[in-house]
Amino acid sequence: ESTMWIMAEALRQEAELMLSCDIILVDRPLIDAFGYLLAALDYSQRTLPDADISELEGMARKHCEKYELLLATRLDLSIPLGLGRDTNQEFRKLADNTIHRLLNDWKIDHGILTFSEREEMVRKVIHQLCD
Repeated sequence: ESTMWIMAEALRQEAELMLSCDIILVDRPLIDAFGYLLAALDYSQRTLPDADISELEGMARKHCEKYELLLATRLDLSIPLGLGRDTNQEFRKLADNTIHRLLNDWKIDHGILTFSEREEMVRKVIHQLCD
């Protein structure tokens, strides 16, 4: 239920912004919420009914296709965590791997944003926005 709420709220916020903005930057697309859910279920060895998983997957997958440009970060364990961040490294790795697996399984065109390549990625984004 919380994942459905997160996804619905993200859709609501994006729809509201689309009324007044030409460009919207989304920090946490629906695939993140779905990937975290799958990772949490795997980590805790719980399940949900197939119909619930299928509904959430359909929402996340379809919405990913709407983005003009999708960048995915890779977990970098060498970067110190900020205050209030989850310190469970095993779960963080599982969530990261799950989201990247979904992107690849769904054949979603995306770039990988790493700290070392951030300047190149910024140039690519600016170039794409200006075309």
